[in-house]
Amino acid sequence: MYQKIKEEKSVYRSVRRFLMRINYFVGRNTGYKLTRTTYSRPSTLIVAKSKKQQLRVIEIGCAAGHNSLDILTTLNVAEFKAIDPYDTAADSYDDYSESRLALMERQARQRLRKHATKIDWIKKLSSDARADLQGKYDFIYIDGDHSYEAVKKDLYDYFDLVEEGGIIAGHDIDQQDVLLAFVEFIQEKKLKNFRIVDPDWIIFN
Repeated sequence: MYQKIKEEKSVYRSVRRFLMRINYFVGRNTGYKLTRTTYSRPSTLIVAKSKKQQLRVIEIGCAAGHNSLDILTTLNVAEFKAIDPYDTAADSYDDYSESRLALMERQARQRLRKHATKIDWIKKLSSDARADLQGKYDFIYIDGDHSYEAVKKDLYDYFDLVEEGGIIAGHDIDQQDVLLAFVEFIQEKKLKNFRIVDPDWIIFN
């Protein structure tokens, strides 16, 4: 399964990777990424089709808040857990400085200010934030540390929090570490109800 998915190619993926490299370069060197229109990721659109009301949502890795904003405006969200350590974990990053991470937090809080009453900001690593969470969630989106170990741990830590009929999903399935962690997880848990809709991976509970 891993090899089959890995070999899938698309013009969309190639163009996206190229634009991401430019965007990351600009971000690292100026502190600001290129202005872009927020778009709905495939997993968000799938959740939206359910038309379920008053969703409890977790996003791991909010960064500057672009995807967070889309989730909050596209879905009927009652509670949103925004998990990102930002500058408190600056030593963990090799591509973002402490000042850049602090800037992203300011950008996110400003961008999401209209939804402030729904948001619980948790400035911790996802592994540490898990202990702060209670109950079940309708939509969990993982877009934090993309290393194999971190993605695998997030999957195991957060899968049990998914409400029946909910989904857990994540970004960047085209990254090798993310893909490997995802494939191993669904095989180890013997899961059958999942989809890959580039750039997302999606597991239905």
